[in-house]
Amino acid sequence: MPAVQFWPADFDTITTEVFGEDVPTGAVLEEGVSIRRVGDEPAIYDPTADLLAVAYFETVHVPMAALTEVYGLRLVLGTLASGNEPEDFVGIQVSVDGGSTYLAWTGAAWVAQAFDGDYCSRAVFDENSATLPLENPRTLGFRFELTPDGDESPVLQDVVAYVEWDYDPHVDVHETVKALLDDELRVPTLAVLVGSGAATVTLASEYTPTTVTSVYDVMNDPLRNDDLFDSFDADTRVVSLTGVVADGARLEVRFLGSAPVVVARADEMVTIAELPVTIARVAEREDVRGRMTGSLLDRRLGTTVATVRDRQHPVLRDVIIRVEHCTTTAREAIAAIDRVREVFSSSFRMLATGETPLVSEDDEGRMEDAAGESLYNGRWNGRMRLYFHSRHYTERQC
Repeated sequence: MPAVQFWPADFDTITTEVFGEDVPTGAVLEEGVSIRRVGDEPAIYDPTADLLAVAYFETVHVPMAALTEVYGLRLVLGTLASGNEPEDFVGIQVSVDGGSTYLAWTGAAWVAQAFDGDYCSRAVFDENSATLPLENPRTLGFRFELTPDGDESPVLQDVVAYVEWDYDPHVDVHETVKALLDDELRVPTLAVLVGSGAATVTLASEYTPTTVTSVYDVMNDPLRNDDLFDSFDADTRVVSLTGVVADGARLEVRFLGSAPVVVARADEMVTIAELPVTIARVAEREDVRGRMTGSLLDRRLGTTVATVRDRQHPVLRDVIIRVEHCTTTAREAIAAIDRVREVFSSSFRMLATGETPLVSEDDEGRMEDAAGESLYNGRWNGRMRLYFHSRHYTERQC
């Protein structure tokens, strides 16, 4: 079943005031999260001090545009010396709107709660999670309340949410690649502008400038020692300088710019009408090695009803990606290769599912010069490995 993992190492803990100091209520350690011990010096860790009465933790909020149902939650907790069930000391609130509101089941409905309000148990959450109100833009995140068992804290080691998505994985790949390049690909480039005897200059470029990094008067400062850049208005493209420049001065403006992004199948023909442009070609290939056969059973145990869903195993696919940045200068083509590598080496999530694909590089990229044309391509080849999940299942109760 589709699942989203929330790593305790990434949890945030809410602070509380102890002896006039704000201290975190919980400890985030390598083995998991637990209630903090606070002694006479709140800022100093004291392993022999008393446990706080409660600790609160918040997870990251994962965007999932295709989320249709939260099926259930799996909590992994360390054992307690008393032999008590660790889940009895963990309360759950859920957020489906990016953390603006946290909800808990109160017996009849999901009701908004403050961090020190009501929480529900894992079993209660599972039995009612299918009725969560889902509205766009859809995200999923949690808040947990940990209470002590005597002088021992439960240790929350792992959190996995089981969900249902209604999505086309092929469309998700194309839309995710386009959104990633649109949002993150910024090519370092420059423009040489002519000063007009003012303390501003308008940045004219085929790129859409997002960030200006420096401005030099290359006529009067050829060694580029005096950076004239003060500020930049991306809406008007006006660059403010530290002072008035002479009329006719040659200003070298270095900046980061974006270009239109086109995503196509590998077998599609793309016509380049203007430069610069970024073209991403996508081809999908199923990995048949070790493919699982048969069906997958997913069980959910609520307070009164156990539910089982039966579906086909997900299919592991390699998505081959070739990104070309087409431009008029070799400098920009080479710079684009490094930027594309940075974009795909950073961790990102699929738009529909929130899953993080495994990305690998097929080569370090290369620059190509189109013979007889003012066209240079910075090309990078890589692949994403991810699961394509089946949307169809049968359900029975037992």
